[in-house]
Amino acid sequence: MPAFAIAVPAKLARMLVVFGLVFLATASAPDYRTPSSWTNYQATDANNAVFPGTLAASWSFDTGGKINGSLAVVGHTVYVDSFSKSVFAIDLTNGHQLWRASVPNIVMSTPIVTNGLVIVGTGTNAVIEDQGDTTIWGRKEGDDIIALRQSNGSVAWKFHTVGEDMPTPAVVNGVLVFSNGDMHAYGLEPATGKLLWTTPIPGITTMSATASLGGHAFVIATRGVDYFLRPKDETHVLSLDVKTGHVVWSAPYGNSDCSPTVYEHLVMCEGSTFSNYGPSGFGWMGANDVDAYDVATGALKWRWISGNGYFTSVASNERGIAGMVHNGVLYQAVPATDEVVAINADTGRLIWSVKTAGPVKMSPVLAYGKLFFGDTSGLLYCIDAKNGSVNNLASYKAPFSTSSPIVVGKTLLIANGKSLLAIPLSSIVL
Repeated sequence: MPAFAIAVPAKLARMLVVFGLVFLATASAPDYRTPSSWTNYQATDANNAVFPGTLAASWSFDTGGKINGSLAVVGHTVYVDSFSKSVFAIDLTNGHQLWRASVPNIVMSTPIVTNGLVIVGTGTNAVIEDQGDTTIWGRKEGDDIIALRQSNGSVAWKFHTVGEDMPTPAVVNGVLVFSNGDMHAYGLEPATGKLLWTTPIPGITTMSATASLGGHAFVIATRGVDYFLRPKDETHVLSLDVKTGHVVWSAPYGNSDCSPTVYEHLVMCEGSTFSNYGPSGFGWMGANDVDAYDVATGALKWRWISGNGYFTSVASNERGIAGMVHNGVLYQAVPATDEVVAINADTGRLIWSVKTAGPVKMSPVLAYGKLFFGDTSGLLYCIDAKNGSVNNLASYKAPFSTSSPIVVGKTLLIANGKSLLAIPLSSIVL
């Protein structure tokens, strides 16, 4: 026996071996820290859905329909919905389906995950009525906010509305707040779907998600089916008291397809303006503007205006895209001019801009000093967040639409066409 060897009983030796194997398995397991709930679009008011860890997953999941709603990640599960009239729960680490729930109409909202429920809204952009001051989008049989049980996808409750429920709700101070296609905002009890309040708003919300700060929720309303050709004062950003639904302030501009971005004392929204010299009646040519409002009063603090370009309907019709804020910089897609820009969020000063091959219709995410996003030409970008230089590009067959990406550890989760992709960052970042 070697000089320093210690005799160990056989039973204890077997226990040590088993313990060692368990320890090694635990130590080598990928680490990731995702939220315990997902209460609004992109998880945070700043819209930067990035979570720490070492997970480097690689898989693809076909949902059977176009994915226009963004993703939610809670625990080890990714939640996604699609035009297949389905909601899916997918294992984050391997892409295996955990459950699938069928719903009565197309779903394109971000799943809200709270207190054991997954809440989505159904709808399409059909027009029921457009006369004078009344605009209603939806279908004759109406649409629903639907709560599915997180464990198996079974229906826990439904809340029926006249208009479409495409926009993503938010849970704000214990109230589920959303605005929709019947010119109303609603406050529901998340656990039961019980109506707490309803408030008329001056127009419809087409795709703009509810944002929040403190006890206030921010929604965007636009009047008229041809709102993109109407005067700018046809669209309003509204601040609502979530306890009562009362309107605290209303400010013009914005776009009812664009979710607000909240940064400290500011609410920021992108709008779209159509030029008089563009093709008449089609709304092809125009510009984007980004407006920043005081979160308490709605007073305009700054405005940034892009150059003129062309809007397209590839992948989606959205002409105003939600921005993302990180360390005082607003990273903003500009679909009119095929650009992504960095803007000082306090002053509205342009820091840099980068041209893209096609319009970007999603919010970017920023992780490890890099911006990640896709455009409607099918290119996936990795951009240096400091100066806008392109670090890497990857080409995909389908356009990237309005579903914004998420970073979990060393994994990028992003929708491309009908597929949800988990991509190791090591394959993207050079």
